[in-house]
Amino acid sequence: MTTLKNNPLSKITGAFKKATRVLGMRNHKDDLAEERAAYAEIGRIVGIPFSTPNVCERFASQVGKVILFDMIVITQLDLEHNSFEIKYTFGMDVDGMDPGSTRTLENSVVAKVADASRAIRTDQYVDAGSAAKSLDEAGLLSRIATPLIANDQVVGTLHVTSKDPNAYGELEFARLEIVGNQIAGAIASAIQLQAAKDRASQLESLYDVAAILAQQIVKSSMHWLQSSVRTMWF
Repeated sequence: MTTLKNNPLSKITGAFKKATRVLGMRNHKDDLAEERAAYAEIGRIVGIPFSTPNVCERFASQVGKVILFDMIVITQLDLEHNSFEIKYTFGMDVDGMDPGSTRTLENSVVAKVADASRAIRTDQYVDAGSAAKSLDEAGLLSRIATPLIANDQVVGTLHVTSKDPNAYGELEFARLEIVGNQIAGAIASAIQLQAAKDRASQLESLYDVAAILAQQIVKSSMHWLQSSVRTMWF
């Protein structure tokens, strides 16, 4: 049975309450309703593969309603190989930030975010790997990120960036954590799916090897049998 502590819904609710506290005496009910609606729509979107047409655009549009950005980056960790993959990017095109590219995790900005338990500011980590350097050189001066945690494990990171040097404060940190909690499960599912595909591919390779060995055994057996028959007759 899922405990309240580990319930993803409780994490989202807690982060939303945190965002509400940051708002202080804000009484703009329409804005709050729009914010809640954006989170609800993000929750629906992350259940659809991002490879589906227009899903990426829908996701970025909803995030933009709660956090202004010029670029979003989602990474997926591969702890076994001490690396990470740039899984998705939205918004501005930046050289060196191509989806599908893999980078070393060691001493990277992604490692710093993965080691954090909450959203942090990352624009001070200019020299923390090639990804951080690419974002800084592109003029994305404000950068915040949050770890993506599923089943008590960090599976990736979510980065939001802006050219505005003063774009993000405590409110954006809280909102980013809400979005991160929503998409962490989707990243975890993608990892599991890839692992299943890798296992299937390995099994297929083993089957091919076994089939080749079986053919060689049959051929050798036939050759031995033919030789034995000739010896018996002659």
